[in-house]
Amino acid sequence: GQGPVRLQSPSGLYVEIRIPSDPTDFLQQASCGGAHHASLAAGEKRTISVRDRTVGFQPPTGQHRQRSVKIDPEQCYWVEVTHPLRIDDVGHVGCVEAWSRLNERDLTYAVLELQP
Repeated sequence: GQGPVRLQSPSGLYVEIRIPSDPTDFLQQASCGGAHHASLAAGEKRTISVRDRTVGFQPPTGQHRQRSVKIDPEQCYWVEVTHPLRIDDVGHVGCVEAWSRLNERDLTYAVLELQP
């Protein structure tokens, strides 16, 4: 595929590789790594995914990325929606990302690819 790739370990450590389509455009480099965990939102039935970036090529925002998560084990998809959905200082509303699992039979780690 052509999309970004995330390697995720069962312990929560992850590396996300997001190389821009133009390799000379260094400002669009968005690869990162850190720790990821998922938990139930307080008073809700939905699972919240939180990724703490420890290393990255983009400037830190000072905020944790929290997203609602829906996992479809039969289709090997993982969908994340910004939670809570809000408008930031620049006017961005949030995002929806659909990741497909590339190594569905290996349980020692997950390889996910961002879908267009």
